[in-house]
Amino acid sequence: MGEVTVKGPAGASVFCLVGGGVVVLLALMIPFNRFLFLPSMISGIIVLIGGVMLYEKPTSHSLWSSLVIVVAVADLLGGLYFLYSPVAQALLPTLVASVGPLLALIGGVIGLAWKPIGTRSSNQSLNA
Repeated sequence: MGEVTVKGPAGASVFCLVGGGVVVLLALMIPFNRFLFLPSMISGIIVLIGGVMLYEKPTSHSLWSSLVIVVAVADLLGGLYFLYSPVAQALLPTLVASVGPLLALIGGVIGLAWKPIGTRSSNQSLNA
């Protein structure tokens, strides 16, 4: 019997990495607004770390997916606040800033639903 390697959820990792990258890049492009810069930068870095860890540690995919989902929802809620806020200066940048958290949210959901290949369900026998 050879050693079985479990590959992580690559699709979920890609969504998380792209989403986190978009958030970090947009935060770097708009550094003049410190109120938006620091939380966006932190959330983008957390999503990037979550995307890497999803692939590197597939046994704890539920933990990393949940973390990515929580951070992405918090980032989306922050973006939606500015969409409807009276201080919102432009609609387009707010909508563009929602792309990264949406991609991260999709990646988190895919990672949460992912199951490793070769796992047995409770109704399968061990001899089969």
